[in-house]
Amino acid sequence: MNVKLLKRVRDRIKLRPQQFDMTDWFSPSTNADQTPSHCGTAACIAGWAMTLHQRTTPEKCQAPDSLTFEEYGRQILDLTFHEGQSLFYVGEWPNPYSQQFAAIRDKLRDGDKLTPKQADRLFAKIAVERINHFIKTGE
Repeated sequence: MNVKLLKRVRDRIKLRPQQFDMTDWFSPSTNADQTPSHCGTAACIAGWAMTLHQRTTPEKCQAPDSLTFEEYGRQILDLTFHEGQSLFYVGEWPNPYSQQFAAIRDKLRDGDKLTPKQADRLFAKIAVERINHFIKTGE
């Protein structure tokens, strides 16, 4: 596992929650369906790993032609297939992280006094905790 790069990803998500989105590798909207700040593109955990590894911005980042985004993310983070699945897909996250993420999505959908900006911060906070857990335990 490339802990150094994973910590950089964690720190970027914490610094820019408004550029974090786990619904796609790179996206024109955030988890809370808002336009991302800065370059106008959000990224997931793997997307940020690729972006930081290439020293570019999310809208300019590309995987090599021979690899999918998932394969490239696993390669640069030095993860097995299973590790990549459990880090790159919220549905594969262990509890409580996947449940917390789903709860925020439900609150947004149901209009429960949660602004998109607040939701983006909460999504990022959960992802940071998930990454910390992954670094510590490998799961």
